[in-house]
Amino acid sequence: MSAQPSQTSKNEKAAEIAKNLNDQKFVFQAQEALPMGGRTRPLTSYYEIKVKNDTLISSLPYFGRVFTAPMNPADGGYMFTSTQIDYKATQAKKGSWNVVIIPGDRHKGEKFVLTAFSNGSASLQVMSNDRQPITFRGIIR
Repeated sequence: MSAQPSQTSKNEKAAEIAKNLNDQKFVFQAQEALPMGGRTRPLTSYYEIKVKNDTLISSLPYFGRVFTAPMNPADGGYMFTSTQIDYKATQAKKGSWNVVIIPGDRHKGEKFVLTAFSNGSASLQVMSNDRQPITFRGIIR
């Protein structure tokens, strides 16, 4: 009987994650970055993307090769707010979810692909026309 409460709490957590992804109300907190062709970097500061309705707030660092240098040196990471996003969440195998977010009011061709698991862990791949892709691992809150 001791396994029953833990299974129930796992199911509740999975249901809560699924609801938040479907409702477009969640935060992905990045804990490590995996740049393409580089080593894994643990993130010691707080980095996240926040999705609420039709808004994406991104505060993520970038490590990797940039094909076009930014005009403003402060534009080194993915630090922006987009109020026009294309959002699609689909359930995948074994209770995981795939979420594709494309900021419509940005002109760098960014695409965020989130894979969220029922235990709250997640990975986020960020692709852009002017940079190599980068992947982040973290948790859904």
